[in-house]
Amino acid sequence: MMPTFKCTSLYYQDVKHREAGQMVNPVDHILGTTHITDTIQGLQFRISPLAFFQINTEGANVLYQQAIDLVAPTKNTTMLDICCGTGTIALAFAKHCKRVLGVEIVPDAIKDAQFNAEANGIKNCKFFTGNADDFIKSMVREAMYEQEPGKPVDLIAVVDPPRAGLHNRSIAAIRSASAINRLVYVSCNPHSAKRNFIELARPESKHYKGEPFYPKSAVAVDMFPHTTHTELVILFEREAKTKTDENAPPAAAAEATDAVEATTESLKTEAKTNANIETNTADAAVDTETGTLPIA
Repeated sequence: MMPTFKCTSLYYQDVKHREAGQMVNPVDHILGTTHITDTIQGLQFRISPLAFFQINTEGANVLYQQAIDLVAPTKNTTMLDICCGTGTIALAFAKHCKRVLGVEIVPDAIKDAQFNAEANGIKNCKFFTGNADDFIKSMVREAMYEQEPGKPVDLIAVVDPPRAGLHNRSIAAIRSASAINRLVYVSCNPHSAKRNFIELARPESKHYKGEPFYPKSAVAVDMFPHTTHTELVILFEREAKTKTDENAPPAAAAEATDAVEATTESLKTEAKTNANIETNTADAAVDTETGTLPIA
């Protein structure tokens, strides 16, 4: 007997060639609903066909909570969600922050984010459509403008970019925004993100103005059980350093990145070693573990 499944929504997309980081071709709605819905962190999310969404929602619960725990926002914190997608991370942070500002290049994803904020009764979020590097400065200005006089600014950024990582212009914009002192980088491909890690931590130069960020701790989340892939959540903090020549080797960044990669490899090895642990096949997709690495 052939297995059956329920099709909630069906779209057609003509893709002849695609590379990571490129804009995707348009889609045609064939049948069913135009959107699907799912739940993360107790929040309901509407999802468009071209919007990014973590399919392992149980794993995403752990992933987003780890990000919140690492950066420890307060009711005086304004959070910038860079590459915000449908608003999952932004809305998960919203109840812990004073305000959340998000930016995403996919228009349908921003429509979903705005809808999701309203549907969940969240009123301290604002979303922008566009390139991150074009909006980071204006988002920082808006956060600073609304800060109460005499109170210190607590401005954090969270980035969850595509597999190819952030464009170097976005990194430069983050570096030049001196009000941002803490940053959480969520990476589904730490190898390709290594370039971003070094750009964040390299000495100040004419291309990367502003004091560097250094990784302080990292958490690996097993979002893809029974595979060699993990998702990394890394906390960066800005530290004042003496200006050096722009060509000086960013040794601290390279060493810290190597430590993060070593943690990932260790988790992969552990996952293989523990492959004989009894699991329920139906729950395999949500078998999520984490490992935390403090970085000296």
